[in-house]
Amino acid sequence: MKVIIDLHGAPRSQNGFDHSGHRLDNPGWGTYSSVPQTHQVLATIENKYAKAAYQDVVIGIELLNEPFLSKLDPNMVHTFYRDGYNNLRKISDTPVILHDGFWAPSYWNGFLTPSDNNAQNVIIDHHEYQIFDNSLVAMSPAQHRQQVCSAVSSYSTSDKWTFVGEWSGAMTDCAPNLNGKISRVDDILELLLITFAGRLQSWQPL
Repeated sequence: MKVIIDLHGAPRSQNGFDHSGHRLDNPGWGTYSSVPQTHQVLATIENKYAKAAYQDVVIGIELLNEPFLSKLDPNMVHTFYRDGYNNLRKISDTPVILHDGFWAPSYWNGFLTPSDNNAQNVIIDHHEYQIFDNSLVAMSPAQHRQQVCSAVSSYSTSDKWTFVGEWSGAMTDCAPNLNGKISRVDDILELLLITFAGRLQSWQPL
């Protein structure tokens, strides 16, 4: 089995999505000490899993999941990525994975490449969803297929290895129909609370 380790949530949220740990209209990552704190967490991960002894299993470390470039300072994200790359390279040559930030993978051309301070083993992760916008939900199946095909040029012109790390064939965001709520996380939390409550009720002191 091969695995990619990614940091899925950063302090103050890098995208404002619930799965980052904070549901916010605008992400707060990049303010206060949130970026240094993020590097501290990455150091903990990398000091163990970026070592050469793990490279037969850990095939890459993604510095941060889905930083929302349109709502962040892109220059700040560039600096974070560069510093994160340099920090990991102090440990090993384990591939460094950068999420494209919901911009075309080719946007990152020229950044952390061999011509940019001889950066090596840098990979772009793209996530393909077509459900979180009313105009996308309104599209026909043929239009969904065409959207994917039309995006190929943004992948093929990338100067880095590029892969689709998350995707879905769903054409609607079905969470409200599954649990009557906006977030899928609500049901997960409810299940955890029920589980722990049950264990506490059955617990007996020694």
